[in-house]
Amino acid sequence: MSVSPKELSLKPLVYFERSGEPAAVLGLSMTFYFGAQGKRERRLGLIKALEQFCQQSEGQLCQYMIDGDKSYRKLNHGERPDLTLLSPMVDEKPDFQFNAGSALEGIASPWSTVSLALKVMRINRLGYLLLTYPLSILDQIGSNGFIRQFATICNDLEVEHAYAGLSPVFPHGVGGQNAACKLIGNTLMNYPGLDASDLNTTALGFGDGIKSINFLTAVSHRLLEKAGGAQAILPGLDSRIWHCDYSNGIIFQAGEKPELGSLNHPPAAYVALGKALKGVRADFNKTMFYDPEGKDHKAFSQRWLSRFDG
Repeated sequence: MSVSPKELSLKPLVYFERSGEPAAVLGLSMTFYFGAQGKRERRLGLIKALEQFCQQSEGQLCQYMIDGDKSYRKLNHGERPDLTLLSPMVDEKPDFQFNAGSALEGIASPWSTVSLALKVMRINRLGYLLLTYPLSILDQIGSNGFIRQFATICNDLEVEHAYAGLSPVFPHGVGGQNAACKLIGNTLMNYPGLDASDLNTTALGFGDGIKSINFLTAVSHRLLEKAGGAQAILPGLDSRIWHCDYSNGIIFQAGEKPELGSLNHPPAAYVALGKALKGVRADFNKTMFYDPEGKDHKAFSQRWLSRFDG
């Protein structure tokens, strides 16, 4: 029996065993991975995206943290994070970091954001921006507004790859995210349309290819060249796939709306796009998420990443 996103969102997807707190809830997410992390324009793009997010989440966020903070800054009801604190990170400070959420650290809640852009970085390491929302964001801005917002941020950050769709939303602190990644395996297999994020693993291991695909997927021209470039991919796209240009590549839309899918039945439009972009996926053979049976985490991660190969 299929379940709707609204039904699935009525309770947490998974709980932490020790605390009993939610480890993941269903929401919508946008995740962006970009190069040239120290570039002024890149950091201004991050601030612009965060300003919009804080406006949309008015009154929902309860704490935030910037680079250099040793503990979270608490927000009273109705307060917004002070984003003027990010201004020195544009030119003066080497690292750009901002985390915020609508629940305390270690508790999953729909509104959250995590961003990181390093000045001194390892070769091929990407910066990232994660924005998560409750499903009700579509009532607020509409599906077209959600798509336009994704495209605008892709343009501003000149992303290498980016994704948007239904997602398990983890706690916004690093420790909570890492712990939740170990618990979410069954949920990911039961609902293959979900796009889960292991931010640091993706930033480190996917500099030369995409992670997978989702309802919205942005891919740079540099990465598309792995499969012969846009001229080789676009003519053969399934009729259920739409596409448009952005500043650094192409955005693909799989189907008319984000879908969950079900066990062994991923959304058909997602499979169509997955097949088209299979040659653009990164060569990654490490652990991203944990095997719920505890047998082989690397093999489980590979199965999940390749679930739209057809």
